[in-house]
Amino acid sequence: MARSNNKRAGIEQPSRIFSRLSQGSEPPPYGVPPLDFEGTLPEWAITWALNKLGHKDDYIFQANLLGGRDPSKQGADSGSVADFYLPYLQLVIRVQGIYFHYEKGNTVIGLDQIRRLALEAKRFVVIDIDEDDALKNPIFYVKEALEFREHSKFREGFQ
Repeated sequence: MARSNNKRAGIEQPSRIFSRLSQGSEPPPYGVPPLDFEGTLPEWAITWALNKLGHKDDYIFQANLLGGRDPSKQGADSGSVADFYLPYLQLVIRVQGIYFHYEKGNTVIGLDQIRRLALEAKRFVVIDIDEDDALKNPIFYVKEALEFREHSKFREGFQ
């Protein structure tokens, strides 16, 4: 499996989210994440799609870029943590959660945009995938990301 730099705590167990989402419907193709997976269910769906498409060893999960997770940096200068970083493409895929990225308000949205611009200034290609899209059709949205095409609400709001 790809390398991980994930050090987050307090994330709701993906299996609980999965059971809430799949009540009364057929389980999604990506299934329940393994117990040692340290991300969200949408991040698991993207992980599954990357692996399924043959990129199992091509990415770093929760990659610290530009000083990400450096406790001495705060706010707009805090660097970035890429949900998925594919070094051979200089591609950063960020999963945009409704709660953590859209519903937290203009300050969080502005910081996300600043981080995106900082990455792009260093010649990273940044593609956001909305969590609902990741859960609905991860293969399609990962294929689009690998072709540098984005469909997120976040990007639409800044064009």
